[in-house]
Amino acid sequence: MFEFTLLDGDIDNWGLVYNPIDYAFAVPDGSLGGDGLTLLVNDLNLNLNCHGDIDGIWGLCPHPSWGVTKLVIPDFVNAQLKYALFRNLVPGVSHRLNPENRWTVKADPTSGWVCIDGNGYSDVSVRVAQEVIIELRTDGSIVRLWLKPIALPQL
Repeated sequence: MFEFTLLDGDIDNWGLVYNPIDYAFAVPDGSLGGDGLTLLVNDLNLNLNCHGDIDGIWGLCPHPSWGVTKLVIPDFVNAQLKYALFRNLVPGVSHRLNPENRWTVKADPTSGWVCIDGNGYSDVSVRVAQEVIIELRTDGSIVRLWLKPIALPQL
């Protein structure tokens, strides 16, 4: 079980970008905590600071494999998410949240949103940054990631 808890707090604008040459999402240099604690969904890293809070998203997510469809973001609350088991993580060693299968990635060129979908039900959606929404179950496990980079690649 990969438990997250919701914390009151302001949300930031991470300046999320997608680089089509690298096939990767990134945030500006220097904006991520340097603690080396990461969780993986597919090959996308959820960066954690030294307190276990998600403070950025980066990594490989090849756009040629994305499905193109109309997406509607879920209703959400603004909050920070803390990974309850962050003290068990080893710096520099990512812990995969979806070891059994890769989640589907869909994009909506009209809205600019990308959805990385674990195909499960969710109980709450949390906007952790202006451009990032994470859907969770009541047990705190992640079901879906919503990302809105500054611009999408040509799809």
